[in-house]
Amino acid sequence: MPLTSAICMAYGIESYQLQGPDWMLATRFDIAARLPQGGARSQIPAMLQALLADRFQLAVRRETKEETVFVLEVGKNGPNMQPGDPQAAKSSPPIPNGPGAGPVIYRILSPDGPETISRAGDRYRFWSANITMHDFAARLMRFVDLPVVDFTGLTGWYQVSFDVPPPIARRAAMADGAPSGQPSEPSGVSLFAAVQKLGLHLEKRKAPVEHIVVEHVEGVPTEN
Repeated sequence: MPLTSAICMAYGIESYQLQGPDWMLATRFDIAARLPQGGARSQIPAMLQALLADRFQLAVRRETKEETVFVLEVGKNGPNMQPGDPQAAKSSPPIPNGPGAGPVIYRILSPDGPETISRAGDRYRFWSANITMHDFAARLMRFVDLPVVDFTGLTGWYQVSFDVPPPIARRAAMADGAPSGQPSEPSGVSLFAAVQKLGLHLEKRKAPVEHIVVEHVEGVPTEN
């Protein structure tokens, strides 16, 4: 993987929050590491930070900048989502629920279960049986031109299924970024309205965003 991906995993950030030399994205490394006996998955980020500091002499600093983003918040009536279902997330095959569910055209795997985008005619639908709001905000960035920041304050896991704009026209739909205009794709899908059905609210505005700035990193890791 590129070193940028490893750093993002270690610090729990998205790629837009990382600032460093360009070669970190172009140069790839094989990383093979094993959890110690009794280790928990929640410890992996701290362990990966230590590995990067030890093998790449990575040194970073944190900065917070005010910038224009899409803010994901809880709507006035509260969230309208079911609690996450880890068992359903691990089932196979993962079929999106709701009427009109079609064949899966996009699928990513994570330790918490698969996420899919299915298609039925001109309709596209995102589905996950077990996702955090932090990760959901990251998924929404597929459909907009700005970062999406999770301000919901929701810390649990949720089942999320909602209509999404067709990938070809995804950016045009959010060009204005104003919920009052209800911009929509040619298919009639409004991302604002789809998110609103989940009891959430998506709004474009200035917000503080944390960044990780690479102060030092070696291009060749120390030997095994």
